[in-house]
Amino acid sequence: MGEANLTPAAIIGMIIGVIFIVAVVGFGVSIIEMFTLVVDEGSINNFNVLTNYIRSMIENKDIFVNNYPAKNLKQGPLPYYLMNGVILAGYNSEERRIHTDCSNEDATRPSQLLGKAGLCLHVEDNANNFDDDPQEPIQCYAFDEEVVFLAPSDDNNEGGFGGSKRQLDIYGETEDYEDLFLYGSECDYSYDLGTTSLYIEKYAREDKIYIYMSEYSKENDNEIAERINRIDKFIKSRTL
Repeated sequence: MGEANLTPAAIIGMIIGVIFIVAVVGFGVSIIEMFTLVVDEGSINNFNVLTNYIRSMIENKDIFVNNYPAKNLKQGPLPYYLMNGVILAGYNSEERRIHTDCSNEDATRPSQLLGKAGLCLHVEDNANNFDDDPQEPIQCYAFDEEVVFLAPSDDNNEGGFGGSKRQLDIYGETEDYEDLFLYGSECDYSYDLGTTSLYIEKYAREDKIYIYMSEYSKENDNEIAERINRIDKFIKSRTL
């Protein structure tokens, strides 16, 4: 076969074609990077602090432990930071799925937890990062104990906590709680969580450990104090 003879015009056309392909690929990579969230070190560090904090509560032999007032862990509400676009989810030992009302999705316990209860950080992808559009969590921490994570229940989904409501009778009366979903972007609304303070409590009852978590502020100080007093009285009544 003879050698192919390319005209100058054909060579120039090939060069332009290569340049065009490189430009398209580069543009595509830029677009992907634009919409790929880079999770900052602060969110990772705060997640590690939080899991260690809860671990210390679980290892405490007292039935009821809380960080307000500071009588058990010798410290107050935990400063906590979560960047916009990141979600903290608490997976329970007794259930494979939890539900968020924020994006109306189920979240199946990630394989990284090995069938155990645990906390995971997820990237929020237009509020579709769970079963409807599964992605691997950024990081997870598993607990060997039978843990149930709870968040305060409210009448809207605009707060940092956006889980589905559930009714439980574990503190002496039937109460509304939520599955634990803490949104760095507060359920896709304009207000970013940023840095907040967390009230956290551990309550060991029978074969389960309940971890309740809420934001702490001066506005809900009395509410949390009343909750602590009520639970203390309930525990004392059970031990009499």
